[in-house]
Amino acid sequence: MGEHLTDHGLRLVTDEDSPVPTVDRRKVTEAALEELNPEALFMDGLDDAIVGIGCQYSKTPVVVYSEERIIDSLMFVEGMTYEEAWEWYSFNIACAYVGEYTPIIIQSMTELQHYQL
Repeated sequence: MGEHLTDHGLRLVTDEDSPVPTVDRRKVTEAALEELNPEALFMDGLDDAIVGIGCQYSKTPVVVYSEERIIDSLMFVEGMTYEEAWEWYSFNIACAYVGEYTPIIIQSMTELQHYQL
């Protein structure tokens, strides 16, 4: 796939960044959660944004998504601009709480570099 940059100079996360191909992310995550939490919730159409599973102390494991990968998916799969993707994400995904098995969304170190002192 190679390296791709968004309109804002952000690096597009590709499958080269992960040993698990996009087509297998959900299947692998479902298998991992089969015994740990079969009730874990997945976000429709965002399987390529799955980065693993995680939990807070003493909580049940849930699916973990990358904010960067979600934005990229909205841009490149849904055809949104960066601004449209960010707005859609902010209003429809980031603030959605659907119970105790709501997925976790992380910001990668790449994203956090924008906050350097």
